[in-house]
Amino acid sequence: MSSAVLTSTDTTGTLLRMATAGSVDDGKSTLVGRLLHDSKSVLSDQLAAVERVSKEKGLGIVDLALLTDGLRAEREQGITIDVAYRYFATAKRTFVLADCPGHVQYTRNTVTGSSTADVLVLLVDVRKGVLEQTRRHLAVAALLRVPHLVFAVNKIDLVDFDADRFTAVAAELAEVASGLGISDVRCVPVSALLGDNIVERSEQTPWYDGPSLLELLEELPSGTVVEDEPFRFPVQLTIRPQAAARDPQHVEYRGYAGQIASGVVRVGDEVSVLPLGRTTTVVGIDAAGEELDEAFAPMSVTLRLADEVDITRGELIAAASDAPTPTQDVDGLVCWLSDRALRPGSKVLLKHTTRTVQGIVKEIKGRLDLDTLAPVEADALTLNDIGRVSIRLAAPIVAEDYSDSRRTGAFLLVDPQMGSTLAAGMIRSGLSAEEFDAATLNWSI
Repeated sequence: MSSAVLTSTDTTGTLLRMATAGSVDDGKSTLVGRLLHDSKSVLSDQLAAVERVSKEKGLGIVDLALLTDGLRAEREQGITIDVAYRYFATAKRTFVLADCPGHVQYTRNTVTGSSTADVLVLLVDVRKGVLEQTRRHLAVAALLRVPHLVFAVNKIDLVDFDADRFTAVAAELAEVASGLGISDVRCVPVSALLGDNIVERSEQTPWYDGPSLLELLEELPSGTVVEDEPFRFPVQLTIRPQAAARDPQHVEYRGYAGQIASGVVRVGDEVSVLPLGRTTTVVGIDAAGEELDEAFAPMSVTLRLADEVDITRGELIAAASDAPTPTQDVDGLVCWLSDRALRPGSKVLLKHTTRTVQGIVKEIKGRLDLDTLAPVEADALTLNDIGRVSIRLAAPIVAEDYSDSRRTGAFLLVDPQMGSTLAAGMIRSGLSAEEFDAATLNWSI
């Protein structure tokens, strides 16, 4: 893992969604600030403000962490609390960056920032190696099926750029990642404070023959190609203007608006409306006042169908040749994000795509032990726990395995009284009892 092999895929002009995570004081915000600064993505007035605040704090150098820690509490405490989003671009590609908190109390925000990421940059202090929070973030990455994982072994300057120490930490990281079923990992020795191997390759690490962090990020593929997945279209709104408000020469318009979750749809395609089970044909695709012959994810469009089907928000239009089966029983893995414990019998709202239904927790089937990376028995899930649950719903949803689709395989659990988010979940419809065995560890990916 001491170097990363870059592929020959042309990523010029593409968008990469990335997230950073790590334990407290591992230097996440400093790394992000250094990345923005050294890639010439910081405006002069922003840099001047950071220089002024750094001077007021009595620092001998510019604190680049202030570029991302925007909340007053973050600057006063020197920690990241909320997810900070930054946008920057190089000559190669465009980036959307989510700087996630490191404190265990804010793990829920790390789940938020990583949920749509193509790559997770996980910082590790070279002096400390793997910590409990490192394991927790790795488990989150595995659960969310983040396509790529990059370990930034930070503060390499504090061990005099010692190659042996870097190799030892890289081997430890590889062992933990392998235990969680993560295979695509890269490891880069960096100094966020001094800029070594962030944008330019450092002369201080002649023993490292891999790319800098930015070079690696510029070459990584942008995750799953949703156009290659089966067509899925969660309906957000039925559009049917009143006939009196339109040109009398026009036929009465009925369309179904939403964002394509995956796949491609073309005029003439046969589709199924779920959970109704009706089959019909696409006769028109409208977008921004234009008629299209085809559309693909993640475009927002309006579909017109051959038959007048009673379709409302929350229903799914899918390819008839590969339509999923609706179900009222959900078996999944959840990251528990609430201070209130989850117990069997708890009533929840389950939000899946554009559909929200009532549900009750039938069973808690286990919790991930972050020390052994094995599932253990549990009668409740508490804040930041990762566990497997079974939920019975009042109405069916069109659930798919998260390993097949990150869009239609994800769900949220919501407090029915307060409306607050309780958990982020991943559907594991094909997970057998044998797979949930401590000897396999396959349950967590």
